[in-house]
Amino acid sequence: MQAGVDVAAEETVALNPRAEGTVEAFIGGRRGEHGTVVVCAGVSTAALARSLGVTIPLRRTRHGRVAFAVRDEAPAQVACLTDTTGLFGEPDMYGVASPDRSRFSLRVAETLAREDLSLLDPGKIATVDDPAAAWAARALPGVEPTPVGHRHCWVTELPWNEDGVAAWEAGPILFLAGNNLFRHAPALGEAPAEAALGGTLRDDLRPAARLGAPVG
Repeated sequence: MQAGVDVAAEETVALNPRAEGTVEAFIGGRRGEHGTVVVCAGVSTAALARSLGVTIPLRRTRHGRVAFAVRDEAPAQVACLTDTTGLFGEPDMYGVASPDRSRFSLRVAETLAREDLSLLDPGKIATVDDPAAAWAARALPGVEPTPVGHRHCWVTELPWNEDGVAAWEAGPILFLAGNNLFRHAPALGEAPAEAALGGTLRDDLRPAARLGAPVG
């Protein structure tokens, strides 16, 4: 059995709890035996959990983003934005700059996905250029309103809030699920690691705590 904490970024294909209380994991074509496994597999987390009899109410959506070139005269610092006013023709718009600030991407469509990741309405993702360009022309004078790139992003959400987080236990396996987990990684990483190294899972990370739910 391997000691300490191993981090695997490759695809996890199977998890097999063993009678002696360890977990046999097949990761990236390799087999390893571990005392505890923490699974944070994005859109695949619920399917992996279901194979062990754990139900995670994860909502999966595919977001379509269209990128536009930032004009030379635009400021060096380009802020991200959220617009729910509807003043520019779209009821809910999210935009973010690329790391080098040369492009600005707009999310203009999303569609729900099944557990096998097939899309319920793939046509919504396929027709995002025109509304994105029209919104950019009206609202963003700092970009060229002609699409220069596309990116599709997976988003996973729990029922109580779009930024809800929780961990489900299946014996020596912890399944961590929620949205924007990378943003909370410095804080979230410590709790599952402590549990994996012989501690107990914090109460505020258990599903019943509904971490991230609105207060009041």
